[in-house]
Order: sequence, then C-alpha cells, then structure tokens
Amino acid sequence: SDNVQMTEHGPAGGAGHLGNITLNTGNLEVSDSGKIYSGTRGDGDGGEISAFTDALLISSGGMLFTQTDGKGGGGAIRVEGDLMEIRGPGGIYSATNANGDGGDISLSARTLSLDDKGTILAETRGTGRGGDVALDTADLDVMGGGVIQTFTYASGHGGNISVTAQESVSLSGFQTISESGDQ
Repeated sequence: SDNVQMTEHGPAGGAGHLGNITLNTGNLEVSDSGKIYSGTRGDGDGGEISAFTDALLISSGGMLFTQTDGKGGGGAIRVEGDLMEIRGPGGIYSATNANGDGGDISLSARTLSLDDKGTILAETRGTGRGGDVALDTADLDVMGGGVIQTFTYASGHGGNISVTAQESVSLSGFQTISESGDQ
C-alpha cells in the first residue's frame, strides 16, 4: 500500500507526554514514502520509536522520524538488529525546530550499510540541542552518497556522533560523516 504511516503526534500547546512506538519483528521494511513518526508541538515530550528486528530496510523515501516543534523534547529512535540497510532517498531522522531538545538516534547491528544517499541525521533548527547519533556495529559501510550527520541551522547546539565498529569501516563514493553548523 502506498504512503502507509504509523504516527504519534501531540497537539499544539499540549502538556502531556506521547506514548512510545515499539516494533518487534523478524523483518522491517519502510519504503515507498512509508513513515514511522513521533512528534510533539507542546510542552510534553515526544514518544520514542524502538524497533527490534533481524533485518531493517529503509528505501525509496521511507523514514523513521522524530520531531519537536515545542518545549517538549523529541523522542529517541532506537533500533537493534542483525542487518540494517538504509538506501536513499530515505533514512532515520531526528529534528528540533524549537526550544525542546531533539531525540537521540541509537543503532546497534552486526552490519550497518548506507547507500544511494541513505541518511542518518539529527538536526536543530531552533534553540534546542540537536540529538546525538550513536552507532554500534561490527561492520559499517557508507557508500554512494550515504550521510551520517548532526547539524545546527540556528543557535541550538548540534549533537555528537559516536561510531563503534568492532571489525571494519568502509567509506566509498561521496559520503559524509560530520558534525556541522550553519552559523
């Protein structure tokens, strides 16, 4: 089915905390603009997205995405699995557009690959701090324009990137692993 979305979104000005989205499955594919999303626009914190899977494939505009547009903190994204493949356009994103801090992104897999502009991004466009990105893997392959990045477009501090690769890191083609600012 086209444009399947799983969402949790709090109302503007809401003070309550959102519930979490948790997926336990053998294989998880998010593609064809499918979206798993949690966002807050008020004082309450956004919900976490957690996935426990043997294999994760994100491609063709698919995304895991948390966001805050208010005072509440954005939800974290945590994925644990054996094989994770992120192909663009698509990816895993955490954003803050206000004074709430962005959610952290934490991925743990035996093999993690980004290809064809696949993206892992934590950014801030407000005064809130952008989330951190932590990758724990045996083998990390970033190729074909893959991006792992934290970014700040405003006064909020950008998050940190931490990569633990027990066996190998392979970078080929145009790729980015960076912490950047636009000030």
